[in-house]
Amino acid sequence: MSQETLFSGEIPNLDMIAAALQCEPSEVGLLLKVVGPGRKAFINGWQWPGVGDLAVCPDWVPLATTWQGEYGDGYSLSSIGNGLHGSLWGEGALFETYFREDAISLVCAVSMRQKVTLPNEIKVPRAWVLFEGRREKAAQYLLDHSPKGWIPKVIGQRYDTENALHMDGGHLCVLKGGPKSTLSGRRHSVLVGGNGSTLRSSGDYSTLVAGSHSYLRGQHESHLTAGPFSFLEAGTNCVMTAGVGSIMRAGKGSKLSWVSSETTTTIYTSYTHYQHSGFWVQETEGSKPLPLPNS
Repeated sequence: MSQETLFSGEIPNLDMIAAALQCEPSEVGLLLKVVGPGRKAFINGWQWPGVGDLAVCPDWVPLATTWQGEYGDGYSLSSIGNGLHGSLWGEGALFETYFREDAISLVCAVSMRQKVTLPNEIKVPRAWVLFEGRREKAAQYLLDHSPKGWIPKVIGQRYDTENALHMDGGHLCVLKGGPKSTLSGRRHSVLVGGNGSTLRSSGDYSTLVAGSHSYLRGQHESHLTAGPFSFLEAGTNCVMTAGVGSIMRAGKGSKLSWVSSETTTTIYTSYTHYQHSGFWVQETEGSKPLPLPNS
């Protein structure tokens, strides 16, 4: 008889795993943990076990406690120990360790009843390691066992289909959709859509590419490229390239170019705000347009 669980798909030996976690099978959730070589924690070198073993925190404190000390007032003890930390269902803040080439991603079963919610992650007293591997494989494992009723924005997920009309991704995601697709990502995401697509990145340092008649919106230091008659909008220090007849808006330090046939012409560089549509430019206070090509 099938068991009632919080997630889709099946996990072998779930009863045994739940018993080790000191909870019911219906209380088991999934945690994404990124560790270094040899499964050692990046911050304190704590040794995580391999697949099929239980990790137990030696100094568990079931509170998101704060204190006064050498790290300053209000420094959270939870961020330096007192639990096994990670991203519930693969969602959460993007830490520097996620970018390391030697990083290893673990997917663990955890007790939802015993978890302590922190500002950017959760912590638990025990975790059963289910998967070990690269970021993209871990993200797919989490998506294959996503919570029932909704799909999390998993860090590092990849999705590529011409038939998808709507996709939401987490940090470091790579999403590719067909015409008229709507793609959303977070920091360091790569979004590629066909003609008439809507691409939105809610985080910085992202790359958005779409066809004609599309809407692209990025944050700071993003790269946006679209075909003719598109609308591109981003923050500071961005690079934008679009076809003739497009409208672009960005912040200070950005570079704006338009493409006609095989020629790329820079319209704006190092400005405050601007609007540009093909062969006309609307200057605003503080903008510094370069010479516009003859139309």
